[in-house]
This record gives sequence, C-alpha cells and structure tokens, in this order.
Amino acid sequence: MVTEKVKLFESERSMKDALPANEIKTIRIGKDRFSAVLLKGQLHFMEYGCPHMGYPLFQAVATPFEEISCPWHNYRFSLETGLESNQRCRPLKRYEVIIDKEGVSVILPKQSQTQL
Repeated sequence: MVTEKVKLFESERSMKDALPANEIKTIRIGKDRFSAVLLKGQLHFMEYGCPHMGYPLFQAVATPFEEISCPWHNYRFSLETGLESNQRCRPLKRYEVIIDKEGVSVILPKQSQTQL
C-alpha cells in the first residue's frame, strides 16, 4: 500500500491546545473524516466510524483502559491493537502518528486528500 505523511499540527503543543485530553474529535483531511483522541499524552488517530455499523466515533467514549467504547451497541476497541473486546466485528482502522521536529503527522493511504 502506498502511503503519505500528512501534517496535522505544527507542534506537539499546538496538538495539545487543539485536542482536549480524553475527548474524541473529528479531523477532516480533504474530503475524508477521521477520529482522533489524546489519551494519556498519546495521540490516537483512527477511522471516523465504528467498524460495527459506522456510528460516528466522536460520540464514543475514551476509557482509562486505552479503549474507545461506541455508545450505539457498546462495542469496545483497543486503541493499541484496534481489536474489538469480544471480536464481534473487524478491527478498528488505526493510523501511525509521528511527532518530530516537523510537527505532528499521520501516515495515511495515498488516496486520502492532503489538504487540511
């Protein structure tokens, strides 16, 4: 799969200013939507909708166990592995986040738009 590095924030500080801890937010990149959560100081970047039935994950809850819980049918997904706790559906798509001197970026499949 061909990927690209997409810059999300100028710095780690600007990321923390834009994303309140433990609150799942929608981030648009071009025409694509994604979900992001800052949990225990780490940015997790994932697909927009729940893998079960597409419910928007910005309405989900981030748990202290590094999971997100979709309120529609109470499916819980590991932010580390993407697996649903009872493996009742496909895993949550997660994307690699890079924090370096250039800022905060995410690695996405090439077909995604790169305009913020």
